[in-house]
Amino acid sequence: MKKPTIYIMILVFALLISCSSDRPRIELMEKELGLNLPDTYEQITNTTDGNIDFEINIELKFQKTEMDQIMGQIKKSKYFVQIEQQGLDSTLLQNIKADTTINGIWRRTDQGFNFVKSRNEKEPVNAIFDTINQTLKFNFIHI
Repeated sequence: MKKPTIYIMILVFALLISCSSDRPRIELMEKELGLNLPDTYEQITNTTDGNIDFEINIELKFQKTEMDQIMGQIKKSKYFVQIEQQGLDSTLLQNIKADTTINGIWRRTDQGFNFVKSRNEKEPVNAIFDTINQTLKFNFIHI
């Protein structure tokens, strides 16, 4: 890892720990997932655990209108339609991993959508947009 990246991560971590507001973690989630979240939601979980190695867990609950707004963004995200139509073959997977304009892709599941990170595997991100329970769960780990 390059030294500037380490300094940026230390700065981000310090910001996340020192802020009394939960907004910086929400903004990190939006950046990682490529979403613009609506202003109204119920915050179920928004925590940071650890020190130098840390984990962020967020769970938000939305109303139907906000769910539709987020779902629209997911369906318009890069590669979503292509994956829906042809599946995730090896050529498409290589293109996605080489694409520096995205952090990952959204895939449809039986219960909604799952975010699959395609860049920087040293900082795992898991996200589930559950259309049945109307929640978005986000997990970010800095190792």
